[in-house]
Amino acid sequence: MAEDLEFHVTSDNVYSLQVRDFIKNVGVYKIEVDLSLGEETGTLTRMVRATNSITEFKMVSYDFNKRQGAAKKADQDKTRAVYPKKPNASFTLSSVREVRIEATLRGTKTEHVIATFAFVGDCGSWQVCEFSVPATNKKTKSQWRIDLSRSEYKGFLEGVYKVTLHASGIFISNPLSWEVGTINVELPMEEDEEKEYEPVNDESPDWAPKEALSHTFAGPPNQPNQVLAIIFTFVILAPFFGFFFLRFMIFGPLHIKFKADKMNMMLFWSCMMGLALLLVSYWLFLNIFQAFYALVLVMGGCGFFGFYVLREINSNGGVM
Repeated sequence: MAEDLEFHVTSDNVYSLQVRDFIKNVGVYKIEVDLSLGEETGTLTRMVRATNSITEFKMVSYDFNKRQGAAKKADQDKTRAVYPKKPNASFTLSSVREVRIEATLRGTKTEHVIATFAFVGDCGSWQVCEFSVPATNKKTKSQWRIDLSRSEYKGFLEGVYKVTLHASGIFISNPLSWEVGTINVELPMEEDEEKEYEPVNDESPDWAPKEALSHTFAGPPNQPNQVLAIIFTFVILAPFFGFFFLRFMIFGPLHIKFKADKMNMMLFWSCMMGLALLLVSYWLFLNIFQAFYALVLVMGGCGFFGFYVLREINSNGGVM
C-alpha cells in the first residue's frame, strides 16, 4: 500500500518512521525495511497490528408490556447512560414483559459486543449461573431483545441477574466492561392439569360399584400353509433318503450278517437310531441345552463305533 518511504533522522542518529501517516484502518500489516552497508544488504520485517479505541459508549434500556409493544414506552421512562456512568437500572422480565437494551459504540463493530447475565445469589453447580448473548446489529445500534420465549434466553432461572456489557476485540486498544443494571426474572408457573377431587364426607359416602371387567383375548395364531409345510418337509428329508437310494444304486442291496463278536455293528446302529430318536425328542419336549448335551454323547458313540465298523468292512473286502 506504500513503498519507498523515507525515515526521519534525529539529532542523535535515530531513524524513525510514522506508520500512522499511511495506515488509516485497523488490521494487521507487514513492514519490510531494506538495509544496506557497503556490499552487505538485508531486510528487516515486522508485523504491526493497528488498533482503534472506543471513543463513545452509550446505552438505552427499558422494559415494556409485550401486548402494548415497545412503541408505547415513553422516552422519559427509558434509562439512558454514557460510559463509565453506572445507571443501576432495574427491570422485570416475565412471560408478559420484555427487556430491551440498545447500545451505540464508536470504534468497534457489533460482533465485538456481548452481554453477560450473571445470577445474583446461590446457584447450584448443575445450573447455568452465567451465560452470554452476542448483540444483534440494527442499523447503527447493537441491540438485545431479552424475551423468555427466545431460544438464547432459555437459561434464565427464577431470580435476579446482573447485566454487564463487554466490548473487546483484537483491534480494540481499550476493551470495556460496563455494568448496566439488573433484571428480575419471573418465570411463568406451569399450570397443573385440572384434577377432580372427591369431597370427603363420612356420613353420606358417595360410591358406586365398578363396571364388570371385560377381557379381550388374542385370537389363535396363524398357522402356516399346509401345502408349503409338506413341501418343506420333503425338501429337508430328501438328502437323508437320497443317501440310501444312491448307496443302493452304486453298491447294491445291503447285506448285514450279525455275528456274536460283532458288537461294534450293533452299537453303531444303536447310536444312529438314538440320533433319530434325539431329533424327535427335541421336537417334542427337549430344550436346546438338553438336546445339545445328548447330541455330543450320541455323535461321540457314532464316531467311535463307526470307526471300528468301517475298519472291519475294509478288512473283509467291503462286505459287512
